[in-house]
Amino acid sequence: MASTIKIKRSGVAGKQPNTASLSVGELAINYKDQKLYSSNGTAVFELGGGSGGLVSTTTSLVKNLTQNDTVVTGVTAAVSTNYLQVSNASATYATKAYAASNSYVKTVLANTNSYIATRASWTALTGTNTAIRALVSDRLQVANAATIYQTKAVERAALANTNASIATQATRITLVNTNLTGTNTALRTLISDRLQVANASTLYATKSNPATSGLLAHTGRATISTNLYVAGNTILGNPAVVTDRTVINGVTVANGQLSVSGNTTLGGTLVANNTAGVSGYYLRTSGTGVYWSPVSGGGGSAANGFSGILVGANVVSADSTTDRLTLVAGSGITLAGNPTTDTITISSSTTTAGIGFLIDGGGSAITTGIKGDLQIPFNSTITSWSLMADQSGSAVVDIWKDTFANYPPTVADTITGSAKPTLTSQTSATSSTLTGWTTSITAGDTLRFNIDSSTTITRLTLSLNLTRT
Repeated sequence: MASTIKIKRSGVAGKQPNTASLSVGELAINYKDQKLYSSNGTAVFELGGGSGGLVSTTTSLVKNLTQNDTVVTGVTAAVSTNYLQVSNASATYATKAYAASNSYVKTVLANTNSYIATRASWTALTGTNTAIRALVSDRLQVANAATIYQTKAVERAALANTNASIATQATRITLVNTNLTGTNTALRTLISDRLQVANASTLYATKSNPATSGLLAHTGRATISTNLYVAGNTILGNPAVVTDRTVINGVTVANGQLSVSGNTTLGGTLVANNTAGVSGYYLRTSGTGVYWSPVSGGGGSAANGFSGILVGANVVSADSTTDRLTLVAGSGITLAGNPTTDTITISSSTTTAGIGFLIDGGGSAITTGIKGDLQIPFNSTITSWSLMADQSGSAVVDIWKDTFANYPPTVADTITGSAKPTLTSQTSATSSTLTGWTTSITAGDTLRFNIDSSTTITRLTLSLNLTRT
């Protein structure tokens, strides 16, 4: 059977072989382009194409062709037609240097500038120059500016004339109502509401010269929000009208004579001799000055006041309006007065006390057990104890304490600890060593006395020394 011989081929339009894919004298066909190629070892050429040109001398552009590969053609031509040859550029285009030195180019540019100058109005520009038209229409022509707007020089001249005119009228008060036109209502009102500086000092006292002489009269109501200091005599109210009223809500300091003929209401602080006094004190006078006193003036003028105080068979009376009642504390007495509550507290000044409890066997030896109770009416602290017997003997006494509400005390309420009052073949004993004792007593507490042991003794007295607290 006959054999079919196939050469290298491609069915891709424009695909061409290269020297790497064709051996010397080997054939390759692009049946899509209907072109036949061969190689002379250094280049691939087309057979029967009429161009006689080389397809490619570059081995890196096209890989080794197989029977299914395509060969690209026209690459060099496409690249070459898309670029301007450098050597021909100056013949086709003018360079910057050429344009700057060529007289023809200069003439054309000059004509262009002249043409644009004749088209300063945006209406003369073509419809394609939208951006330029918008830019020109947004600008004010310099030649027309002076006819539309006032210049700074003109404004300054006008202001200078105005200032000069006002300066000629500055000293005339009649300027307010006569020389100004009727249209200047706001200015006239503003000026008429101002005090002329030159006349101010003749009408009012200044801060630098506040002193005034003569009578300062005020027929209306004067409100002073800060302190009012008066160094001379001050008369408040009409001396002829006792019902005149003066109300002072701030601090009033009078270093001279203060005369008030009408009613005076003090809503602030009244200071006398540089002090506001104490709550409940009275303002009194000694004839040469004033002072604060815890008691008001004496005498019989006060409503509901006593004309005298009966003490025993004697009546103590005030001898004058300034007389005072003086209470004198006797022996063992302390007096304490409280001007706020208007009370006097009378208390004993004695700080020590003693209580005694007698245990009597009725001629027989004292037996053990509970012997009686006492209530202590004041707060105190036990400081020592003493025992006294009718004969030499021995005895141990225990003391129990509890509140009156929990009466009676029990052995669980003992206060003597491990140092109970004790006689040991003695008739008396005492001690201030109260080891383990509960020594404090509250007013109203009850004490119970119990004999733990006793021999020979038929009568026994226990004394407790206390300090009031």
